[in-house]
Amino acid sequence: MTTSLDHPPEAGPTASPDLVPSSLEAGRADRWILAAAMLPFLVTAITQVVHGQDLVPAGDLAATELLVGDVGNHEVLIGLWSRSDWSHPGPLWFYVCAPVYWLFGREAVGLAVAAVLVNAASVLGIGILARRRGGTPLLVASLLGSLLLVRTLGGGFVASYWNLHITTLPFALLVFLTWSILCRDRWAIPVAAFVASLLAQTHVGFVPVAFSLFGAALAGLTVQVWRDRSGQDGPGGRDLVRPALAAVAVLGVVWLPPLIDELTAEPSNADRILRYFRGEEEPTQGLGVGMRVVLGQLELAPEWLVDKRAPAPFTAQSPFHDVMPLPLGLLVVAGAGWALWRWGPRSARSLLALLVVAVPVSIVAVSRTAGPVFDYRLLWTWVVPMTAFVAVLWAAWTLATRRWPGRRDLLLRAGVAALGVVVLVDVVAGVQGRLEPGDSEIMASLTPQVVDGLERSLSVDDVGDIEGQVLVQAPYSVGHWQASGLQAELERRGVDVRVDAQRAVFLGRRREIDAPPVADLVVAPDAAFFERLEEPGLELLAWWSTYEEAEWDDLQDRLAAIDKLGRDLAAGELTVEEWADRNDAVGLETRGDLKNASSVCSSSATSDRCPRTTWDGSSS
Repeated sequence: MTTSLDHPPEAGPTASPDLVPSSLEAGRADRWILAAAMLPFLVTAITQVVHGQDLVPAGDLAATELLVGDVGNHEVLIGLWSRSDWSHPGPLWFYVCAPVYWLFGREAVGLAVAAVLVNAASVLGIGILARRRGGTPLLVASLLGSLLLVRTLGGGFVASYWNLHITTLPFALLVFLTWSILCRDRWAIPVAAFVASLLAQTHVGFVPVAFSLFGAALAGLTVQVWRDRSGQDGPGGRDLVRPALAAVAVLGVVWLPPLIDELTAEPSNADRILRYFRGEEEPTQGLGVGMRVVLGQLELAPEWLVDKRAPAPFTAQSPFHDVMPLPLGLLVVAGAGWALWRWGPRSARSLLALLVVAVPVSIVAVSRTAGPVFDYRLLWTWVVPMTAFVAVLWAAWTLATRRWPGRRDLLLRAGVAALGVVVLVDVVAGVQGRLEPGDSEIMASLTPQVVDGLERSLSVDDVGDIEGQVLVQAPYSVGHWQASGLQAELERRGVDVRVDAQRAVFLGRRREIDAPPVADLVVAPDAAFFERLEEPGLELLAWWSTYEEAEWDDLQDRLAAIDKLGRDLAAGELTVEEWADRNDAVGLETRGDLKNASSVCSSSATSDRCPRTTWDGSSS
């Protein structure tokens, strides 16, 4: 007996086209399933709004807010700073965030809500596309895989607007969009063009990955249309003209800002990116590392499904960087592929073909990583294995309903019940999730001290009344956490905050210092904290530490001990395991991004005694 939860099973690969009706009108239960899957995102968004006043971002989150704040007021042509002297390819993520940011009064919580909306839209899109391919059973399987992935990523992850986080679930959406293109779902083409562009502009690592999958899908579609000139099995060549033109228009619009930068800047950001990767400043990882990292997510109990493993000690690289996994999950996927190829609908073959392409593309992308393959950069490698998991569930459904056709309704209800459990787990995580509470604690302490100090030293009633430019600088690279956070908080209060020429390349030329500043703020973290305290000509304006002032001698001793351990490790006098054990024994208390102390010093004007930003991380 078939209920409203179900749809008639599709015919095998030799039957008529496999497209399931696109409208959700045919199955009201599908709407409720999709609505239930959105609950964790709704709860996470509410949690972020309720605790919005506690979010005081630093580092990349603060830099993102600075650039989103420029949208509509100043030119924003490139993405977030990455490394060396270049930024990620484009600003599309900033433009996507801007309307929600404005709606929330230009407060950081608006960016968190924007991230939740994008992630929710990604999972919703995955569910709708899966339903078009395989009805309610595949809808449930795809939502189950997506929300299990969200569970492992942790509470609050879907509210993170960091470029390395916000790309994870949209990449999963792109995988399903490219699958739909292979199934001749023509209007998936312009949507995929937009999502691929969002990924590629937000993080340079997605340029080869996203456009390889998109290009492979277009190539597969072209071959299908050429073979089926009559158009009997789906849209023909003429039917694809309008979607293709729409995709070209989308690409033209979203890539216009980077193009303007290419034509007007010298050197442009694209020139800097190409120079970096062609210069081979850092060696690439190689195919061995790429295979270990990607195949590590195809174990029988992979990270994305069970629990996130700790990165390699000291190097913070993938736990699979030097350890060969046992990808027995490949055997399960292969068996599922055989079952789907033989008994599944035609769309199942397209999914299998996509997986065959996506795995090697992922391996090559990781292998071409220049420099360390830091673990926090690799969350996107969980997406293709998650899609393979969905294929396994689909194969299990296909086999089970062939074996027990009378139990179809019972099996589907069991799947919906399992999805309900995962939704509940994600809802609880969403209630508990906070966005960067450690960094917010630091900035919430430093900011009012700096504001009070500036008002006192410059004799103004409100920091927004300061006439003149305030220079904010850090003793090492542009990405320093507290410097970016302080800059965002002061700009929010109406201060004309400026940076040196190097930082202005990434934060906007309008922020480059072009007049003598009325105040020069120097942010010094960790060990540099004590160096600045002893530097003549600098006045301590604000400080934060996990240690009380009376414990600063103890903090210095601990920092010195950790520094010595690092030197001993580099000299080969300690193994990584010995270093990790002794480092833990030091017992240094940290917050946020492993911070233990930060100070903000001030001089009344720019002085040669103040450190200047250099790319090697030193002060001059």
